[in-house]
Amino acid sequence: MLSITSKYAVRALVELAQTADGERVLGQELASRAGLPANYLSKILVSLSRAGLVEGSRGSGGGYRLRRAPTELSLLEIVELLDGPQTEFECLLRPGHACSSADPCTAHPEWARMREHYLGFLEGTSVADLARRPAGEPMAGEEWIEH
Repeated sequence: MLSITSKYAVRALVELAQTADGERVLGQELASRAGLPANYLSKILVSLSRAGLVEGSRGSGGGYRLRRAPTELSLLEIVELLDGPQTEFECLLRPGHACSSADPCTAHPEWARMREHYLGFLEGTSVADLARRPAGEPMAGEEWIEH
């Protein structure tokens, strides 16, 4: 559901959130730590900088750091910045048609419920939540997910 650009942005922002306050990270180092292609990340960082989410500086002591507290950065804000509004969903069974309760397909009730969980996850999860949660530990509200 997330574009590769949004996934990469979230990974980079989580890495920055795990960096000591005020410390800057060079783009190449950030790419390496997050496991991302450096060229692709640099384009993402430009978008994040323009939106005021990160701050970049050149020269000695330069690099990137978060411009806002990670608790203030919801995944929904990041995804909507890079992928656009998350309000329109395509019908699961009728490609090219919007998912609509006015003209529902047979998968509509379950598809609508899945979208609500997805949007709730994005809106209710901050970069800080992901930065401080141990790998593999479920987040609050994930009990419904079967593995």
